[in-house]
Amino acid sequence: MVYLEGDYYLEKATVAVERSRQGTRCLQVPQGAKLQINGFHRDGPLVEVLYAGRVLLMFAEDLAERAQVVEDHVCFRKRA
Repeated sequence: MVYLEGDYYLEKATVAVERSRQGTRCLQVPQGAKLQINGFHRDGPLVEVLYAGRVLLMFAEDLAERAQVVEDHVCFRKRA
């Protein structure tokens, strides 16, 4: 089982599933999209992700192959 958690961005457009009161639909999340992955909410091979304020399900294997961790390196310097 693949375990993912944290902030990621997609290197390649990937399919996702959105469930709502209106039903279930598939959509494509574009390349370069930023995702937040909790890591604990799963539905079989699907992992819950947050994208653009929407809760989606994506295949963990797809994310492992197509997503990269966002590494924020912030340096603070004192002004002279």
